[in-house]
Amino acid sequence: MFKIRLPRYGRIKSPPKMSLTERDRRILEAVYAYDGILSFAQVQRLFFTGTSQTEQRLKLLYQHGYLNRLDRDQRRRYTEMVYWLDKKGAELVASLDGTPFSEFTWRKEPRWFQVEHDLAVNDFRINLEQACREHPDVQLESWTAESEFWAYPDKIEYTYQGKKMHRYMRPDGFFMRA
Repeated sequence: MFKIRLPRYGRIKSPPKMSLTERDRRILEAVYAYDGILSFAQVQRLFFTGTSQTEQRLKLLYQHGYLNRLDRDQRRRYTEMVYWLDKKGAELVASLDGTPFSEFTWRKEPRWFQVEHDLAVNDFRINLEQACREHPDVQLESWTAESEFWAYPDKIEYTYQGKKMHRYMRPDGFFMRA
């Protein structure tokens, strides 16, 4: 297989042909499931064994409008490339479970003020999932992403110095083991 030379930044008008694979679909689903953002290293860890394979596939998914990624100026601020769903990728993920695209909610771009935080939460989740795979007596039943808590925060009421107060709690994530 030959390596296709694609620009590091920016899309080209006529990207090389590609067939969307089952792994591509799983990558798009993972980006969505991991609260809308994954780093290059996280995608590689979840789906690939080699760096060049990861790089080529992510470039193709970007060039064909399934994924979006940092531009040159944004890239200077982060230690590695970051990916999120582009419209075509969101349409595909919505179609996988039969959700009409008009009702599908997805992160159109990262929360720039907390990219590092979101990636750290994803690293924790990937480590947790890997640990569960390595120990068959422990199973991860479910993971609830931070975005769910932002959409539906828990209201905690308490008394402080005799005054009734409340706060909205939005954890980074929540998991249950089976």
